[in-house]
Parts: sequence; structure tokens; C-alpha cells
Amino acid sequence: MRHNVLVLAGVCALSAAVAARPHEIRTAGVPTSAMVPAQAAGPTVKAPDTPSGRALTEFVDSFNAGGKTRQTWMETRTTVEDETRANLLNIDAQLLQKYGPLAVVRIVNSSQESVTAIVRHGTSDRHGYLTIAVEPTAPHKVVNIGMRPATPEEIKGGAAPIK
Repeated sequence: MRHNVLVLAGVCALSAAVAARPHEIRTAGVPTSAMVPAQAAGPTVKAPDTPSGRALTEFVDSFNAGGKTRQTWMETRTTVEDETRANLLNIDAQLLQKYGPLAVVRIVNSSQESVTAIVRHGTSDRHGYLTIAVEPTAPHKVVNIGMRPATPEEIKGGAAPIK
């Protein structure tokens, strides 16, 4: 389980690092109130109706809802240990406030136990390459999450996934 926690912490740190590159952020002059609505993320792609696809939808929906919804999701639908959860929730809240909601813009590949998607922060227009793995048996809790910046080819759908 320790590996899962480190990966989740890495997701938050990577999102912050990607979004914090000043030369790539296009939010100058945008009022904070314009950063919060879910519509800011633009068109979304529906995740597959599989355990991993449902986990992807839950991940995005709970991130965008923030607060108690995100906390409940992390407590009940992931294997994140208690001592790490509070820190991750704090980072998530900061990212949501600063960069807006996430939207799934493309499914790269999917199976029952894992899904890879291109996601975008609504107000920064930064794309991430998100992978989620779930337990093979019910309740299919999230056991691994990884995120890194998406390449332009991945965003457009022209490149094979990096393993």
C-alpha cells in the first residue's frame, strides 16, 4: 500500500508542477470566480462502463466536487492510508481552487482493471496523462493512480501510449 500512497502524492505534486509553469499558464486576468464551475473544463468524454472506467469517473467527479465528497471518495474508494489522506485532500483543494475542475477529454486505453485517459484542468488548459488501476474483485477500490503531463501527440490522439 505504501507504493500507492507515493503514487497518489506524486499525482498531486505533478499536477501542481505542471500547472505552475508560468510560461504555459493562460489564466492571467481570469477572476477566481470564473475558475470554479465544472463547465470551465469544456467537453468531456464518457468513461467506459467497467470497474476502472467507473473509478475514473469517480476520481474526476470527486476532485471537481472537492470538500467532503473528495474526502469520502478517498476514504471509501481508494487504498490511501489515513496519515497521507489529509495532505492529499489539502493539495487537491488548492489545485481545484487555482486551476479549476478536471475533465476527461480522451480515453487512451481501457480494460476491466485499468484505464488511461487524457484529462484537462479547465482554467489552465493543461493536459495530463492519467492512469488508474483498480482491484480485480469487488469492491474494485483504486489501488494505483499515476499522472504526468500529456504530450501534444497524446492530446491529439496521434501517439501510442507510453508504458
